[in-house]
Amino acid sequence: MAEISATERPNLVAMVPRRDRRWLLFAIIFAVGALLLLLYWGLRRGPSAAVGGQVALNRPAPEFSITAIDGKPLTLSELRGKTVVLNVWASWCVPCRDEARELNRSYLVYKDRNVAFVGIAWNDDDSQVRQFVSQYTVPYTVALDPEGKIAIDLGITGVPETFLIDPQGQLVKKWVGPITSGQLNGLLAPLVP
Repeated sequence: MAEISATERPNLVAMVPRRDRRWLLFAIIFAVGALLLLLYWGLRRGPSAAVGGQVALNRPAPEFSITAIDGKPLTLSELRGKTVVLNVWASWCVPCRDEARELNRSYLVYKDRNVAFVGIAWNDDDSQVRQFVSQYTVPYTVALDPEGKIAIDLGITGVPETFLIDPQGQLVKKWVGPITSGQLNGLLAPLVP
């Protein structure tokens, strides 16, 4: 088979009539623009926040029944009448390490003020969770969510995330990303008399 020289190759652009090239260009620009608008809309809708931000929620907290790593059973309905700090985290999550110290600080401030702290380890291994709890001296209830059901029901977008549940069992706030004790105490202050 003989090779075709550059001068003998057909010019594909020249083969498309000028009028059709404009429509093709317009269609491509329109499609890209529509895709970008759809992406922007998708990122801006719904109750979401940037890392380090809070989202106001107003819906019932999803009921769950778990066994804490200390072997004690826990259901969310048992905590009715208390404000609940529900932190979803993982031992492999680097920001969760610093956050553990911050949550411990807030726990010490609120432990005698009708506030329950619960840590839910998402997508994690039992031995790693136990090691994390020991290393960071986590003083409150911690349980695993191995199938991710609790996290899915809560609507997490990543770890860590912290949810505040009022004494009536309503999800009130969600904090996306690691939270400091000052930020958490500020969120708890209006909920705890």
